[in-house]
Amino acid sequence: MLTGAASVKVKTAVEVPQKPSTTGCGGNSSGSGILSSGSGGGSQQIQLWQFLLELLTEPKLYPVISWYGGDGEFRLHQPEVVANLWGQRKSKPNMNYEKLSRALRYYYDGDMIAKVSGKRFVYRFVLNLKSVVGYSADELRQQVEECRRREGYSLEVPPVMVMQAV
Repeated sequence: MLTGAASVKVKTAVEVPQKPSTTGCGGNSSGSGILSSGSGGGSQQIQLWQFLLELLTEPKLYPVISWYGGDGEFRLHQPEVVANLWGQRKSKPNMNYEKLSRALRYYYDGDMIAKVSGKRFVYRFVLNLKSVVGYSADELRQQVEECRRREGYSLEVPPVMVMQAV
């Protein structure tokens, strides 16, 4: 179980983090999740797949993005919020889901992320997360769910919420 760590960094170069102790739910005072690449400003080099993985390991963001099913699948419950968070990280205030999804499509031909056919806002990590960050998608999902239980959050899967332009 991933708990008690200040943070485990995910870097562009392949780095296998040390597994932390089991005394708490991970994260640090800034609210970073089980895996964290830091608070991040626009100058920080982080790839989109790393950012999504970071969000997926933050128990408080479960209503926004969460693991979905198995085999590394995840769902953007609030795609515009995810896009906004990505825009904040990269200092791109005009980021929206349309632009974010375009960036995600660049991964489809590679070995990072794939779109799950027939499921809206559902993607799947194709890369072997265990070899990159030291934990499989299922291990990360279980750890986030355990943290949510400990912290008193609901584990009910939230509906997809798409913000409409007014």
